[in-house]
Amino acid sequence: MKLKEIFLRALYPEDVACCICGKEALLDERGVCEGCENAIVPAPKFSLGDTVDEACAGVLYNDASADLVHRFKYYGCRYLGKNLSAMISLPADWRADAIIPVPLHPNREKHRGYNQSLILAQNLGGKYGMPVRNDLLKRIRNTDMQSLTSRSERRENVKDAFRASKKCAGLSIILVDDVITSGSTSEECVRALKDAGAEKVYVIAACYAGRQEN
Repeated sequence: MKLKEIFLRALYPEDVACCICGKEALLDERGVCEGCENAIVPAPKFSLGDTVDEACAGVLYNDASADLVHRFKYYGCRYLGKNLSAMISLPADWRADAIIPVPLHPNREKHRGYNQSLILAQNLGGKYGMPVRNDLLKRIRNTDMQSLTSRSERRENVKDAFRASKKCAGLSIILVDDVITSGSTSEECVRALKDAGAEKVYVIAACYAGRQEN
């Protein structure tokens, strides 16, 4: 365990302290105390490109959820995947054969030590009794981080960055990501999956940081 992770675990003890403010208190199923409930805002409805059958997210990307995601994604706090997953609810009418994570390039996953989207997928798979398939989609090009590129550059940054297995032919799939902003990464993943024969692909994320529909 890295020193920064030890430090953050001390500030936010798992299942004892609120994952938002770090205070020891009575927590809900998301690990949030009563005082921080209003900081977690449900994500608005949104849609992605035509290749995506449906998309949704758990919460709006604001100061509170951004802090959670950053600790989860960049500071080794893998245990926060449980909290973020508890903020996600799959729509009742989604019927899927498997849940898969947005993959990291092997070099980035080796550097980070884990794929945060896989952790979310595993939690959701356990919650909804669905198999997690980490073998159906690979990132074949080590792209720049989307968060460091402009909105206009994001689609080109991930173009042809993913390859799907023919094993997904005929399957309905739920693709899991941590944050959706422009949707470029999700849409490129879905395109690769459908090119390989996937019947339907739904997209779900912990947080939505994109434009809201009227």
